[in-house]
Parts: sequence; structure tokens; C-alpha cells
Amino acid sequence: MEHGSIATSPGTVHIDCTADGQERRPVLPVFDSDRITLQAVRTSQQVFSAAFIGHVEAAYDDEDLQNELATVVPHPNTDIDWLRVALANGMNAARWSQDEDLATWLSAARLDPFSDLRGNASKTGGDMARLLDRMTEVAIPAALKLQQFVASSE
Repeated sequence: MEHGSIATSPGTVHIDCTADGQERRPVLPVFDSDRITLQAVRTSQQVFSAAFIGHVEAAYDDEDLQNELATVVPHPNTDIDWLRVALANGMNAARWSQDEDLATWLSAARLDPFSDLRGNASKTGGDMARLLDRMTEVAIPAALKLQQFVASSE
């Protein structure tokens, strides 16, 4: 709109969506005494991340454990960042699956895009269940390979 205009009316709200909504910011501990710094714990899932952080804050008292569960996944800005993001997402998912209460919460979390996937696969079986089993099977080797790629890019 630098050199143009559009017809509008007094009752119309215009929202500028051109700003970088996920600009790179320093990673901080999510939980720091009486302060909570909202950040993504799954890439490009800010709403899920906020709900997850809220659950962790309410369900766990130990700040070190809270920060371990709410490990930040910074927004990717470069091609190599995608490797880091994939690794961080995988590491978070692996850690979350080790906590039975958290895994139960995740399975019912409507903002978790994977909860329906897991639930439907276990009900219907077939190709989706086999795919999820295969993903679980290769998760650790894939994470190790991603660690190698990230290390070699630094």
C-alpha cells in the first residue's frame, strides 16, 4: 500500500499481517522463578506450546523438571535451522513420551496435532498404525543422524 489505496468504510478493521510474527529472539528458560517466558516447544505451534507450558506449570512443581519438559524449539530462519528444529522436536517428543502423566495429557490435548493421529491409528490399525510404528522404530537412529548433520554444519 506504499503507493496505492483501497476503498474502505468506517466500520472496517484492517490488520497488517506483514510483520515477522516469529522473529528470532534469544532462547530463555521458560520457567524462571516467578516468571514464565512463552516460547515454542514445538516448531510453528505457538498455541499448542502455550497450552503445553500452562499444563506443565500447573502439573509439575520442580522448576528444573518444568524447563526440561518445556525445552524451547526456536523458530527456523535458515536451511540448517530446519535440521535443528527437527532434532529439537524429536527430542521433546521422546522426553514427553517417557512421562506417563504427560503422555496421557498429550493424548487428549485437542491442540496437539498428533493426538488425533495416534488415537485414530490405534483404533483403526492398518497403514496408519504401521506408519506410526515405523516412525517410532526409526526415531532414535534418525535423531542420531540429525545430531551428526547439525554438528557438521557448525
